[in-house]
Amino acid sequence: MNYFHNPQFIYRIVLLLKNYFMVKETSQRILYKTAILCLGKDITPEDRVPDDVACVEVWNKIFQLAFGFRFSNEVNTYPQFLKLATSNKFRLLNPLEKPEAGDTIISPTGLGNGSLPNGHIGIFGENGRIMSNDSYNKVFLENYSLVTWTERYKRYGGFPILIFRRI
Repeated sequence: MNYFHNPQFIYRIVLLLKNYFMVKETSQRILYKTAILCLGKDITPEDRVPDDVACVEVWNKIFQLAFGFRFSNEVNTYPQFLKLATSNKFRLLNPLEKPEAGDTIISPTGLGNGSLPNGHIGIFGENGRIMSNDSYNKVFLENYSLVTWTERYKRYGGFPILIFRRI
């Protein structure tokens, strides 16, 4: 069995490393580091949601691996956006704030111009890169930059781009 494909194993490794180094890290940094550990993996092998539309399920699973509990049971981007917007665990960045590693980017379904059927959610990595569920490869990848996300979801799809920071 490949332990790196086991989400519980990844969660335990994250806890072990946090305890070993005893470094007080921000919640957003913990989310980022957990996301890095999940790159290249199908972290929702139980397929509660089909892999080609599992971005919210994948985001929630990464949150659970990072913090030990699911943020929500939502599977669509619009209800997930509402949960983020009303949560005391996240704050919406203003347009002048620069996204940082561990921030969450979301373009909610239903708020676009109809050119794309679905919105999307991802987690910022370093240097403006964005990690998210890849519908084609069905694994979690670093597959966007802020520029390519903006081109696809805002310019083409007409979606808003909303960025939340874990607090």
